[in-house]
Amino acid sequence: MSNKTDNNLNTSINEMYKIIGGQIRKMRRITGVTSTELGDLIGVSQQQISRYEIGSTKISLEIILRISQVFSVSPYYFIEDSLLFFTRHHLPDDNMFTGSTDAGVNTEPDTRLPEY
Repeated sequence: MSNKTDNNLNTSINEMYKIIGGQIRKMRRITGVTSTELGDLIGVSQQQISRYEIGSTKISLEIILRISQVFSVSPYYFIEDSLLFFTRHHLPDDNMFTGSTDAGVNTEPDTRLPEY
């Protein structure tokens, strides 16, 4: 990879952490949970929650899973938008799974009933 590609990827990764943090903040505000309360529930400080929410600290999968449990939502709620951002900015459209690949492999789900 070139330095420009590395820089673009690093910039996107940082943006992804901000998107995840924004989703945490949004869920926290919707539910009326303070950053102190959330921190107590998952075992981190209020300051750490604030860092996650602004994207200045990388959030681990473990923390995302703990937060998901607190709010009883799928972890996808927090990461889906960041993955879409990555996909739009770093994967070519022609590499997306759209039903078949250049190799002729069908990627559509098999909906046939099994024969007994």
